[in-house]
Amino acid sequence: MRNIRGASTTEALVQLSIGLAVALVIGSAALGYFDKASRGVELNIALDKVSAAGRAFYGDDILRTRCMTPSLPLNISNLINRGYIKSTDVLGRSWTMNIAYINSTTAGYTKPASLIITIDFPSLQDMQKMLSEVNPSSAVGQRLSFQYSLAGNPSGDWSNFNKTTGCFA
Repeated sequence: MRNIRGASTTEALVQLSIGLAVALVIGSAALGYFDKASRGVELNIALDKVSAAGRAFYGDDILRTRCMTPSLPLNISNLINRGYIKSTDVLGRSWTMNIAYINSTTAGYTKPASLIITIDFPSLQDMQKMLSEVNPSSAVGQRLSFQYSLAGNPSGDWSNFNKTTGCFA
């Protein structure tokens, strides 16, 4: 039998091409998974920062005013403007984040019982992609909601608290 010149080179090229095609398919699937996971981590970090900032904002408001009823509205702008979070933590993302108080009325005064953080996504598909990466309190439409409880008195001393006004003497 006579050897055909270049036959082994052709076989090697075919095997290399098949291997490269398989690597591209597996690589693109892996990149999609890691992109989704990294966006989920990014969202969880933002949630942690904003919930901690919201608690600190309320605690500082209590210490400043000596009242359980907030004197300032809780929102992303106030958290950024007062230095609790950086704008890069929440702005310029593929989603929009908001934070607010959920109030309760106790003995004649209103105070926050918890924080609610909502995240709006541009599409239902974007929201559904992130749903497996986070643990929301609720998911409705293109919005995920996360609820965080608030501690009552940051100092722990209730001896000078006026239950009628909701303020400390």
